[in-house]
Amino acid sequence: MTRSTPLLVALFVPLSGCGPNAHAVMQAGKDSFKARKYEEAKASFTKCLELDPNMAECHLALGSLLARERRPEDALVHYREFLRLEPNHERAKEVRILLKDYEDSLKSPAAGAQPAP
Repeated sequence: MTRSTPLLVALFVPLSGCGPNAHAVMQAGKDSFKARKYEEAKASFTKCLELDPNMAECHLALGSLLARERRPEDALVHYREFLRLEPNHERAKEVRILLKDYEDSLKSPAAGAQPAP
């Protein structure tokens, strides 16, 4: 063991006991979502982003959950952040289509709406 080895070990040992990591919390959220425990899932995805705001998968998952709750504006924030962080992700194309469809829907008058006189 070299003289610097104990220092390296000392730096890494505390990290292993720091509580849940973002990946574990993300997985818990996915499990809750699959079990239709949506409030638990939302809490997990939110915690995931607190632990790692740059974890694109957390943004995608929270965006999906918010869209499911019919909160499209909030969902879009997370979808856009997902694309910023992972523009080449395997689901990026799908998310771009969702964004475009939503933005297009804002430009067109609502079905059955009467134009102003």
